[in-house]
Amino acid sequence: MKMTKEFLRNALIATELMIGIIAYLCVAQKIGNERVRSLIIEAQAAEEQQGTLVEMMELPVEMIVVPEVQEEPEEEATNNEWKNIGEFKITAYCGCSACNGIWTGQPTATGTPLVEGRTVAVDPSVIPLGSTIMIDGHPYVAEDTGSAVVGNHIDLFMASHEATDSWGVRYREVYLYTGV
Repeated sequence: MKMTKEFLRNALIATELMIGIIAYLCVAQKIGNERVRSLIIEAQAAEEQQGTLVEMMELPVEMIVVPEVQEEPEEEATNNEWKNIGEFKITAYCGCSACNGIWTGQPTATGTPLVEGRTVAVDPSVIPLGSTIMIDGHPYVAEDTGSAVVGNHIDLFMASHEATDSWGVRYREVYLYTGV
C-alpha cells in the first residue's frame, strides 16, 4: 500500500486522538486493569511509531510499504473490577524539602521509589497501601502516606515543585481496582 504525506499526517493526528480516547475509555467503561495496561502500552507504541512515520514522510512515496496488521480479538471488559469510591480532594507533592520535610530523599511508605505518574499518597484507612486506583482514566498505585493526607484526600507525586503548584487542588471521582 502506498501512502501520501497527507495520509501520514492524518495517521499522526489519529494516534494523538487515540491516546486521549484511551484515557476516556478507562473510566467511561470501567475496564479491567490488564486492559488498561495493554491500552497504555499500545498508546506508547503508537507514540514511538510517530517518529518512524515522520521519517517515512521524507521517503519517496514509492518506497513506503505498510505491512498488513492482523487485529486481535477484543477482550470483554468486566465492569465489576473498578469500584467508584467517591469524590476525593486531589493535591500534588514532589521530592523537595518543602513538600517532604524530614522525609526528603526517602522512599515511599511502602519502600518503593517515588515515580511520577504512578505514586500517590493516601490515607491507608481509606485506600489500602499497594492498591491500584484510577483518577481521570489514569491508574496510580497507593505507595505513600502523608501527614496531611487524611480521609478522602490523595496526593499525586510529581517530578517538580512547579508542577505541584500548577496542579493546585482539584476534586475528582476515584476508582479502586477490585480485581485479582
